[in-house]
Amino acid sequence: MKPIWIVGLLLIQACSNLPVNIKTPPTVDIQPGQVSEQNKHYQNYPVRWGGTVIEVNNDAHETVVQVMSYPLGYYGRPKLSQAASGRFSVKSSGFLDPEIFKKDTEITVAGSFIGMKMTKVDQRDIAIPLVDLAEYHIWPAYKPAPAYYHPYYPYYRGNYRYGFGSIHYGRYPYSPFYPTYRPWCD
Repeated sequence: MKPIWIVGLLLIQACSNLPVNIKTPPTVDIQPGQVSEQNKHYQNYPVRWGGTVIEVNNDAHETVVQVMSYPLGYYGRPKLSQAASGRFSVKSSGFLDPEIFKKDTEITVAGSFIGMKMTKVDQRDIAIPLVDLAEYHIWPAYKPAPAYYHPYYPYYRGNYRYGFGSIHYGRYPYSPFYPTYRPWCD
């Protein structure tokens, strides 16, 4: 019985493809807004932030990625449905390909807060947090699920099946004619 449990645990562990630093937040989970106010206090703190890529700048020795920050969900994916909470920059000593880090790509980064960096947005200079990159994860784009239609859609009418009375007296909740299920309105 024990070998089955061991194999099962190994299979479950193999399905986890997120880096450890991305999967688990740091002990002190600070946000970009907190860092902007007290940047000296949070020097070299570990951070896990995420958002959408704004731009990528590759220099001879480093790459700087500017990210629009969003709150993170349970697994570390940015919640784009919530309000953005500012910008931050990520510095990497290696080369990060701009074709992989395209504009509006969802990304979560883990690293340590270095300090503030002056950057120009339109005509204004602003200070944004700078993170030294340790790990990152690029999230795949959401694909909407296909709409569900009953296999006998044009002939199935809620309480009646093929012109006969139904054994179910109430409406079937997964019927295309149920009041709260309207796939054509999506």
